[in-house]
Amino acid sequence: MGKLTKMEVKTKRKPLVVEEIIVTDFTPDAIVSKREDTKTKVKKRTIKVPLLLPVFQKPRDITFHTVEGVSFPEPFNLSKIRPVERLMFLKAEGVEYREIKAEVFTPYLSHLLDIILKKFPEVHFEEPEPVGFDVTEDVRTPPKKDLNSLSVPVVTPIFLKLSGDVSYSITTEIGLVVAAGSSGEIPEIELPVEDMFSKAFGSGVSFLPEGPVIILAKKPEEKKLGYIEFLKRVLREIYRVRVGGLPTAYHVMLPEDTDRLQSLRAGKSIFVLDWVGKKEPEEELKKQHLKIMTEKVRELFSQGFGFLVFYGNEEFLKWVKHKVFNSVLYISDSGNVKMSLVQKWVKLDLQSAESLCKLIHNFWGFYGEQEPVDRGFDYLAPHLEDKYREFLETYTRTIRIHGKTIPSPLYIEGNPGESLIHYALKAFVFERLVEDYGVNPNDIETEYPEGEMRIDVHVKSQNIAVEIETFYGETLPLLKLRKDVESRLTTKSELWIVLPPTSYVLFKNDVHAFIKWTLARPEYRNRVKVFTVDVNNRKLIQVS
Repeated sequence: MGKLTKMEVKTKRKPLVVEEIIVTDFTPDAIVSKREDTKTKVKKRTIKVPLLLPVFQKPRDITFHTVEGVSFPEPFNLSKIRPVERLMFLKAEGVEYREIKAEVFTPYLSHLLDIILKKFPEVHFEEPEPVGFDVTEDVRTPPKKDLNSLSVPVVTPIFLKLSGDVSYSITTEIGLVVAAGSSGEIPEIELPVEDMFSKAFGSGVSFLPEGPVIILAKKPEEKKLGYIEFLKRVLREIYRVRVGGLPTAYHVMLPEDTDRLQSLRAGKSIFVLDWVGKKEPEEELKKQHLKIMTEKVRELFSQGFGFLVFYGNEEFLKWVKHKVFNSVLYISDSGNVKMSLVQKWVKLDLQSAESLCKLIHNFWGFYGEQEPVDRGFDYLAPHLEDKYREFLETYTRTIRIHGKTIPSPLYIEGNPGESLIHYALKAFVFERLVEDYGVNPNDIETEYPEGEMRIDVHVKSQNIAVEIETFYGETLPLLKLRKDVESRLTTKSELWIVLPPTSYVLFKNDVHAFIKWTLARPEYRNRVKVFTVDVNNRKLIQVS
């Protein structure tokens, strides 16, 4: 029940008092009572402390059951999964569209960049001012020349198309052009007024795309009329202008040399496939050869500028178009369209042997009397090229004027970009200025510094700037000529531009368009002269 505890406390001042505390159970209404014993002076007090008894709630009912025959699941089998055989599509409802109109302004710079990247210049010419004529008495005509026989060029603007290829063919009105006068007897030279490429091959030749150029050149039946050696040299000069440097050359004879078909390409190259077979291509070439050629031409789309030439008879070229290019004719309501797996190609077919002979001579700077062509054009082209190189090499050694050796002031140290042709033509111009124009050698400066630029040849007393333009590495020769005019004529009285014969023949159209542009501008009229080179007579020929 309870527990009795006794505790004694002693003090000095008061009598001994013993207090007894009794702890017992009690009910909630219990009270504390006190008793005193007078005899022992024991003070007693009873404290009733409640005893907290635990209370347990009644548990809920607990039920359980036993399931018999429980087995483990079988291993999962992926083969039992079946794909969904039926697709469910959500139904589109309430689809509406709104017409949005927004005016987009393209910056002028983007138009300029677009024209430059496409490499198709657009040239505009101002209308020429009225031309007046003053009658002067005592007019003397040049020897052996009648003024009535001279034809005056018609100054008509030539507009280049913004889209499409720029062709080297021209149609222009030019008069007779005479070599510069001197004390000696100088033959009169007439530059051809017609487009020699068009006359030789039936149409103008365009070689200014972004990527590779594919050429289908028909081989003449008569062997001495073959022109592949000349064509390779023309393509090399075009490459030197467009890209700079020299391309890698391949000349593969088919069907004998089929192993080299693995190297077939066009980028940075001149690759010639020369068909010399006597039978049909299907009979002399195997299926794997056709497969290799087809695969290689389909890789041309991502190659750089260069040339792939198929040179052969009509049967070979047809086989190339239909089997290698997979060319088909697509018939539609709008008309018939030829389609193939490769880009558009250039077709060449010799039309005039006489015009081709003249073209080969003019290309290397030979006018007037022509070399015999008994051995054929494929021998004539390398022969004239050798003579042209011999002409240039004579000006890379010493300059002799009036039988006297002149020290060369032409070389400038630290000018690695100068080609041998450019250097030789500077020396040639130096010689002609003294021999034909009577200029004192001490009055001529080469590589004359003018601000940040250098003038190739400078005649100090007459303030004439002479520039040699090979166009090598210049994608747009017409813009280069215009830059020469705008930069040189700000400080010089006249500008003479000298072109090697190869550059003049290839870009005759651009050159004559440039001349007409200068004549239409009052600030440049009669201040710009363009010359090319007569190699055989060693003279400058003015182009007008």
